[in-house]
Amino acid sequence: MRALTLREFYEGTKTDPRERREDLYVVRDDRGQVLYVGISERGIWSRWFGQRGRMRHLPGGRWFGFDSVAQAVTDNMPQSWDWTIELWTPQECAEALGIEPRGAYERYELMGLEARMTDLLQPQLPIDDASDIAKRADLKRAVRLSYSRGR
Repeated sequence: MRALTLREFYEGTKTDPRERREDLYVVRDDRGQVLYVGISERGIWSRWFGQRGRMRHLPGGRWFGFDSVAQAVTDNMPQSWDWTIELWTPQECAEALGIEPRGAYERYELMGLEARMTDLLQPQLPIDDASDIAKRADLKRAVRLSYSRGR
């Protein structure tokens, strides 16, 4: 497991998923409290900051969060840049859970690891199952306002 601040993660850890397959992540606040447990098969950095990611950087330096964990990060900036994101391989998750690790994991198995890690760590924020459509509409409005105000 690699632990980085959100700033370190954003600024320079676009690790090739074939290099070290980290599929599960844990977000902790500055007190070490677990806020969220999640998975990504397309790379955790992309899940957070890539196309259709959790967070979007707006003109003028502002950030927009599309779900509960990203909104918690944006609501607590700039302090939240010092929060921790832990990057876990499926094998590391299995070991932490007392399960025999395997070589490869299918999507349904990753979802099972995520559920078990969620049970183990008891994150404070809910897993977002709702559509991002409304939040994406809010983002478009925010961007239009930023541009119309010259920011």
